[in-house]
Amino acid sequence: MKIATYLTLLLVFSTNLLSIENPTEDIISDEIIPIGEVKYLRGEAYRNGTKLNIKSSVYEGDTIRTLKSSVVRIAMINESTLTIAPETEMILEEFKSNDENLIHLLKGVMRAKVRNNPANKENSLIVKSETAALGVRGTDFQFTYNKKNNVSSVLTFEGIVAFKRITSSKFHYNDLDRELSKSNTYEVKQGEFSSNNLKYGIVNIPTRISSTQFYGLKKN
Repeated sequence: MKIATYLTLLLVFSTNLLSIENPTEDIISDEIIPIGEVKYLRGEAYRNGTKLNIKSSVYEGDTIRTLKSSVVRIAMINESTLTIAPETEMILEEFKSNDENLIHLLKGVMRAKVRNNPANKENSLIVKSETAALGVRGTDFQFTYNKKNNVSSVLTFEGIVAFKRITSSKFHYNDLDRELSKSNTYEVKQGEFSSNNLKYGIVNIPTRISSTQFYGLKKN
């Protein structure tokens, strides 16, 4: 009797296994989707230590790094464009297409042209450094972080950027989104520049740059 019961259970177990065509199918089918593609490359740039080429894909969580005299431009799946200047390093920390996108600028200069989504009432992109964060809905801006002196700065070419000092780069998108909604956040408008003032622990009041400087930088 015991042997018969055992054989019956074994048969049932074997049948269940055969009914599963691939026990890891669900895991394998969760394909990692690219969030952007390299459209322009001058010099050398790397994704997680691997050299990038034209049409190379980038993914959420990737670290992008450019060498001296190198520039890479990445078209994102939400129709935004990231241009990464020479000797720059950044992490594509969070990317959820039209909203809740977070970039961590470790050093250097980046420029972003962010597509405006009128239905999105939150910042579609937040960029952070060690000392400052900026929130973007639809705009064209340049963000710089000088790792040597910890100064972060922003120049807005189109639209408006929310800019404020932060005390840690460990904040995630939701934390920073709340911080940027507070009253001590500056709005940096088209043609204006601002940076964090390390001496006083604040962000400098946005100031307008000259038209010559503005249009010279904008066309680059």
